[in-house]
Amino acid sequence: MADGKILFNESDHRIFIRLTGDVRHTISSGFQDLIHRYLTDSGAIEDVLVDLSEAHYLDSTNLGLLAQVARYMIRRYHRKATLICSNPDILTLLETMGFEQVFWIVQSVDTPPEDMHEACRVSLDAREKGRLMLDAHRALMAMNAKNAATFRSVVELFEKELDPSKGKSP
Repeated sequence: MADGKILFNESDHRIFIRLTGDVRHTISSGFQDLIHRYLTDSGAIEDVLVDLSEAHYLDSTNLGLLAQVARYMIRRYHRKATLICSNPDILTLLETMGFEQVFWIVQSVDTPPEDMHEACRVSLDAREKGRLMLDAHRALMAMNAKNAATFRSVVELFEKELDPSKGKSP
């Protein structure tokens, strides 16, 4: 499997994000940085397209970051962002997790941007990385009841790791 990459192009109030290869939590800081830089309430981005057509694998952290993208578009513009995906395995994963409820999922787009830039990985310490993973999994839980049940124990574990007092009885 190819190492994952996060590529992007921003123009005309639109950001196009392409996730390629094995997209694991080890590269998620670059994805999170794009979200924080471009998808803010004061930002100018009005449309988001995420291309998964070259992705072979997506871990739950990056799925959670996708959920954050969806939440931004729905909260800010009351509409769905677009996911581009033709990989049957990834499509099954997205459907199983309920992504069709929060994204428009299409097989292709007519003219994807040519000038893509690689998102820089941001150096995070262990606590910041844990916070990123916790927030991503909370976003997955917020999507639907099935995800809430699936990821509850993962979120509780991250919470205990980040705040050991949460695991202690009074």
